Amino acid sequence: MTGTAQSWFDAARSGVYRPPLAADSLRAAALRAGLAYFSVDLEQVGDKAGFLGACAAGLRFPPSFGLNWDAFADSLQDFSGRTAKGYLIHLRHASGFANAAPRDYATAIEILREAAAFWKQRGTAFITLVEDAADLPVFAA
Repeated sequence: MTGTAQSWFDAARSGVYRPPLAADSLRAAALRAGLAYFSVDLEQVGDKAGFLGACAAGLRFPPSFGLNWDAFADSLQDFSGRTAKGYLIHLRHASGFANAAPRDYATAIEILREAAAFWKQRGTAFITLVEDAADLPVFAA
């Protein structure tokens, strides 16, 4: 990886990406740069409800989180309980969900992109790394 951790996580780079090979060192760099890091394991996820449940747990959404797309979108735009310079979400083992529920997977990616645009407009980095997502560009640090 080249450049400084801060430049890797500039708000202008907010978006949804495939992780680089050195994703673990990217996590460490994000933490050093003051970003909140969230890992969401999708290995056992095969549908919308499973995806939203995994995200609710991994992203530590409040107990009142409704298991629907609107609540997911709203929650991604409200990290007010966390003080951080930005947010890095790592969706692990996403291929099972993508293959089992391609329309729901596409909806999830679109909502994550919208959240990235929301945070980018506010000058805050919001980066989602989606493992096994051949259709996404690689996040180059």
